[in-house]
Amino acid sequence: MPYVNAHYPTLTGPAHTGFGGSSYGAASAFYAALSHPGVFGRLLRESPSIGAGNGVMLERARAFAQWPERIEMGIGTLEGRGG
Repeated sequence: MPYVNAHYPTLTGPAHTGFGGSSYGAASAFYAALSHPGVFGRLLRESPSIGAGNGVMLERARAFAQWPERIEMGIGTLEGRGG
């Protein structure tokens, strides 16, 4: 983000900063939001692999309080273990 903000005309701050991905990319976006509170104001997660790492991120999320303003998540009806 620092490189992009330095070389392109961008708006900064959480209201203008988002992260998204699918599968492990969605898990990366989730991890980034948990690791850098207040940086991302938008989060897009498609088919997130949130159970990766034996559910460590889910446990961490239970105590997390500084969520992005907007979170979009798409999950299919046949995803996950056992359908």
